[in-house]
Amino acid sequence: MDGALDAKQRGSRPGGGLATGSAYTLGCKGYVHADQGDFAAGQLAFAEALSLLGDSTHPVSNSMRNWLAIAQIWQGRWDEAARVAASSVQIATGTGALLLLAASRAVWGYARWCAGDPQGLPQFVEAAGWMRARHCDFYASLFHAWEAEAAGPAASARRRRRCGSGCARAAARSRARRAASPRVASPARLAAWQALQSMAVRDLPPLYAGLVPERPGSHPSAAI
Repeated sequence: MDGALDAKQRGSRPGGGLATGSAYTLGCKGYVHADQGDFAAGQLAFAEALSLLGDSTHPVSNSMRNWLAIAQIWQGRWDEAARVAASSVQIATGTGALLLLAASRAVWGYARWCAGDPQGLPQFVEAAGWMRARHCDFYASLFHAWEAEAAGPAASARRRRRCGSGCARAAARSRARRAASPRVASPARLAAWQALQSMAVRDLPPLYAGLVPERPGSHPSAAI
């Protein structure tokens, strides 16, 4: 990634367009650093990526903010993560990017729940379920790990079998970052989670449906 960034910088021209390729590469680099626990290096890469993007509403801006919010969740910086993810939701809502909107809402909802907002969990479940129902595998192992953590120990083993080693690693990272304030699911919380999980995702929520123009013979659920 560093080699690609160097080559891109050497080939750039003054006054050129938005450096989306460099920003995306920096975001990937920041996410890898965060995944390895080197949050200081990750933050530097994210900051550089966002400085290149500025106030652009390009889809890469969504990716950067989602990755940054996830890294902040791993650090236990839940309020900051919620604010960053909320800004990503705002961008995706404005551009009508459905998949990015769903991913942003999932990250935002989980960050809200971690920060103590009980309404965050249903938001996360709804958005992650919308993606799963349409076979969108963005953040799949991460979302499975978060689901297992939210459901508590009773569901963790089953979900680890469903999503494999990626889920196990994500769950381990999440537990390590939140060891200071563990959330053990009460019977009531587990029952509520299971009820949410059993709900069929039949139609797009109104927020998503409003972003897709109606055409003869079409339905918003066919967007993805």
